[in-house]
Parts: sequence; C-alpha cells; structure tokens
Amino acid sequence: MDEDKEIINSHETAFIGSFVKSGLKVRFKEVFTKEKCRKSKNRKKHLKWAQLLIEFEHWVDNSCVNALPLSEQTQKRKKGYLTKMGALELCYVISEAKELDGKIMPIDSALSYLMTTPTYGTILSCIPGKLAYYEHVERSSLTWVLKRKTNTRK
Repeated sequence: MDEDKEIINSHETAFIGSFVKSGLKVRFKEVFTKEKCRKSKNRKKHLKWAQLLIEFEHWVDNSCVNALPLSEQTQKRKKGYLTKMGALELCYVISEAKELDGKIMPIDSALSYLMTTPTYGTILSCIPGKLAYYEHVERSSLTWVLKRKTNTRK
C-alpha cells in the first residue's frame, strides 16, 4: 500500500512539475492535492478539484502540448502514438471521474474506458513528468499528448 502511495505521489508531483505553467504550479498543487476535495462526496467540493482538470487548457505549459488531430483520435492510433513516444504498458490515471481517478491500469483499458464513457478531464500519466495524455470529451481539440524531453522543469 505504501509503495502504491509513493508511485501515485511521484506521478502527480512530476506531472505538476513538468506540465503546469510555471507561475501557476503552486496554486494548482494547492487545490490538486486536497484529498478532502478530490475524494469528497459533496458535489460542490469535488467540483472545485475537478475544475482543474475540466479547465486544464488554462493551466498547461503549451511548450509540451502535442495536439492529436481528429483523424488520429481512435483508440488504436492513440495507443500507437503513446507507445511510439515511449509509453509503457501501465499508466496512472488522474480524472474527474471518481471511478478512474487514482488507478494504475493498462493504457489500453484506460483508453477503452474513455472511448465508451467520456469524461470532462482525464490525464493518463505514462512516464512521470515526461509523457502524459489529456482528454476532454466536449472538445476534441483538447486531446493532447504532453511530452517533456527532460524532466528539469520545476
């Protein structure tokens, strides 16, 4: 269990350090790491946390965004693209969908879930701080692969 907690923290910490705009990292982390909001059954508290994922385009460091064209947005092509960029078999999921959030799962399973049960903001952390995938169901223009060549941004 402690080992899982360490993996989860390393994925989330590395994600914020690499993919959130420099001037916004402290605020993002402050809200993002509030367990009581994230896991809350109170819709209003959970929505405050989920809003970070729903409006991620305002927080993301655009220098690492690779937008996937609509023609590439099939499960097979997304998986192929992530694999080509170095993704391993498993990913850590950060999502406004409580049933996905905080899980370590095969990339295929996570992408399959997103194809059949769309969410308003989901991140698949493929390599902590180096490779991630972001999807927002209502805006196909917000289907991104986030890639950082080196993990030196803090």
